[in-house]
Amino acid sequence: MFNSISNNFGAPTISFKDYQEDRYVVLNAHLAYDPINEDYQRVSVLEIKVPDLTLSKSMEAGVIAVYKDSYVYSNKTYLNNFPTVLKSWIKDKNTLCIEKLTNFDEYGPVDIYIYAMYAALNTGKEMTLSTNTKLTVIPKPFTYYTTSPACVVTDNWVFIHVQFSSNFSNPFADKVMMLAGIPEDVSCDEFPLMGVSCQQHYDIGGVHLANIHNTIMTVPPETMNSGHSSGDYPFFFLYLVRDPHPNVTKFLVLYYHSGRCIDAQYYEAGDTIEPIEAPEGYYWYNIPETMPADTVYAQSKQIPAE
Repeated sequence: MFNSISNNFGAPTISFKDYQEDRYVVLNAHLAYDPINEDYQRVSVLEIKVPDLTLSKSMEAGVIAVYKDSYVYSNKTYLNNFPTVLKSWIKDKNTLCIEKLTNFDEYGPVDIYIYAMYAALNTGKEMTLSTNTKLTVIPKPFTYYTTSPACVVTDNWVFIHVQFSSNFSNPFADKVMMLAGIPEDVSCDEFPLMGVSCQQHYDIGGVHLANIHNTIMTVPPETMNSGHSSGDYPFFFLYLVRDPHPNVTKFLVLYYHSGRCIDAQYYEAGDTIEPIEAPEGYYWYNIPETMPADTVYAQSKQIPAE
């Protein structure tokens, strides 16, 4: 981790989580600025000065800006916040740049979320294709579906992409789901969930805000866009630096009932498996006593009538 040295657009000190190699840098940060700030108004590119990075220059990456729009009616606040993607790049080993977009400056303060990988240019080295890690998204309760989740897990960072096909229509309850397959040390206090409809900004769309802790992703109702539809296809796209962790490999027990995964547990190889309670009238089969070095797929089976 490190803190920014300075910036040219009037933002407070910015804290970064980072993982760095000679060919790429993964950065995580959440920052905010006010477009009425005189420093911001003077510059053409947002620049953040940082301690030495391993890259002297990078390709462009995408970061997400969220703009504020809300109104109060009958003592209730309605959110119509909306996002867009900004270009970002490493200019030199001490300067991170973000595109300045002035189209929505009246909707401040502006939040920028950096969950990005910055890759080096023309290294001349052979690239290695990453391996997709099976990611099982388990809604609690089961009220919406996901499409084609993608996940890459390394010792130091993870990549996650999930799109939801329906339905986030209840604005009064947390949307909670388990991301079974990511390490338990992956955490993120706040990130944007894009692809949300917005009646006030239908041409650009709205945004929800979510968090991830200990494999559980939560979308609190107070962060949800007020004008969204049950027909939305919200999605997120993150590179996240892993928290410090012991070098221990864990494996999953995935519990399937009526054709869908309803829960999961993490174990180390050789651990004694303590199954979750089965649905009423059913029992779990295909569960060994101790955890193998592989995923276990537990299936529910109806208890025979006496």
